[in-house]
Amino acid sequence: MKTSTRSPRAGPNLVSVGYVYVGGGVGASLRYLFDTWWAPPTPPEFPWVTLLINLTGAFVLAFVTVLASTALRGRRWLSPLIGTGLVGGFTTWPTFIIQSNQLLGDTEFAVSIGYMFASLMGGLCTALAGRSLAFAYDDMRCAGQD
Repeated sequence: MKTSTRSPRAGPNLVSVGYVYVGGGVGASLRYLFDTWWAPPTPPEFPWVTLLINLTGAFVLAFVTVLASTALRGRRWLSPLIGTGLVGGFTTWPTFIIQSNQLLGDTEFAVSIGYMFASLMGGLCTALAGRSLAFAYDDMRCAGQD
């Protein structure tokens, strides 16, 4: 009879869960502060605050993801705390969807399409910028060690 060499599936790492919990609390609190500092839009206004939050989140997530795999490799707390927790609690996909739908429902087709385009393409561009900046930082850091 053959025995399996696979180890049983490990449960969640509770320390990482704690990092996600703390980061998520900070991210959600920051989002709340942004929303209270600037009044949420009433359609057909353009939802600038949500756009800014989500674009910032895309930049930070890409930046942290690259750093976690290059300059800060081995710091296992970085991705759960900043990536999953902070950025996950700060950004908001559901609000983006709801606001886009509200704009469409109010027959603000051009504003809704502009918002969706700015969110999706802007998110891609800011993520690429975050990624590029992190790689540039890592290159400078490595060049300084030579």
